[in-house]
Amino acid sequence: MALGRPSTYTEEKALEIIKIVENTGSILAACNEVGVPRSTISRWNQNNEDFAQAIAHAKQVGYDNRAELAVERARTASDAQLDRLAFDADRWYLSKIDPKRYGDKLTLGNDPESPLVPPQDTNEDPNVVAARAILFKLAKAEAALGGSEKAIRNKQAKD
Repeated sequence: MALGRPSTYTEEKALEIIKIVENTGSILAACNEVGVPRSTISRWNQNNEDFAQAIAHAKQVGYDNRAELAVERARTASDAQLDRLAFDADRWYLSKIDPKRYGDKLTLGNDPESPLVPPQDTNEDPNVVAARAILFKLAKAEAALGGSEKAIRNKQAKD
């Protein structure tokens, strides 16, 4: 027998919360509007897999809605300073909450999704580029074998 208070979870409350999160991207706004503490929603998330999946999806939809609304407000701004402040706040919030989708793209070395490619000189003869690549591969192979023919000849000359 379970101890403690009975759960206040109902399908109606859950659907209302999910709808609000889809519109705003904010669980806090849903908590305030429905009158449910955030800790209760966290507990529902832990105990109900379907609710957890629905909330996760609703958050993504809500973030998209929030981004679209921010752009729309910026386009139809009546007070440039206030609307710019609101836009920047939404942009910052979205970049922190979902950096892959809304954050600034940073390219780092050895990133498997976006490897760095050296710049190509478009005026260079393709045959020269191919020859340079072959010479580079040969030098790499010689180094892997433990030295070049020159080093072998020098050793033979000493003997």
